Amino acid sequence: MTSDVTSIFSPRRIVQARRLQARTLRIQLQIAIRRILSGLTALKARIARTIQFQHELELLMHADDRMLADIGLTRFDVMSAAQESRGWRGRRDALQSAAIRRDEAAAVAHARRAGLPLAAAPPLAPALPHALETSNFR
Repeated sequence: MTSDVTSIFSPRRIVQARRLQARTLRIQLQIAIRRILSGLTALKARIARTIQFQHELELLMHADDRMLADIGLTRFDVMSAAQESRGWRGRRDALQSAAIRRDEAAAVAHARRAGLPLAAAPPLAPALPHALETSNFR
């Protein structure tokens, strides 16, 4: 029995166990350092995007109304996006949705001026025959 205990605690086995422990610790430290570096890289990219957006928003703030109209925005859209508190993504989305609404309104106004038919809304009761949908009031 004493030979079993001495073989477990022999200097050779202790050295092997410490080497294995040091190797495991080194691998864990490498993994942690890689995760920290990837997180810092992602943070750096996010900060760069935020700075770029702030710069572009400042350019829009100083643009005149004709330039803003060319890209489908108004001064109010830019001012409201600048006051958004949802971060740069919320501001970007606010500007994009304002530009889309403005483009759609401009397309409708152009179609009206040109005398083109506008897209009609679907009938309220599509199963009814066409004769019942028409009104007697003209």
